[in-house]
Amino acid sequence: MANPLRREVRQLYKNLLYLGREYPQGADYFRERLNSAFMKNKDVRP
Repeated sequence: MANPLRREVRQLYKNLLYLGREYPQGADYFRERLNSAFMKNKDVRP
């Protein structure tokens, strides 16, 4: 059975990615940091 929060996490990632386009240090910097944070927590379970 799939994790019911998976869809919410993906939507959160997409929303943050969208907001990061206007990040002062650049979208690429933001994307790298965002990806790193999500990958660091990929094994967290509810």
